[in-house]
Amino acid sequence: MTIDFQKIYDQTIKEITHQNPKDDSAIGLMNLIGETAADACLIMLKNYHDALQQETHKEHP
Repeated sequence: MTIDFQKIYDQTIKEITHQNPKDDSAIGLMNLIGETAADACLIMLKNYHDALQQETHKEHP
């Protein structure tokens, strides 16, 4: 089983930047950092889970 971590990471970055439009205010920036950290964890886990399911399905259809 091979999981492409770079692909998962790239997908995560793409999803984060897509869902967080730019806000130049200081409060907006602080909120963005907090939300992005939490979102990154959840999105990375979801993407890893999806990749793991795909690999498992390939080996045991």
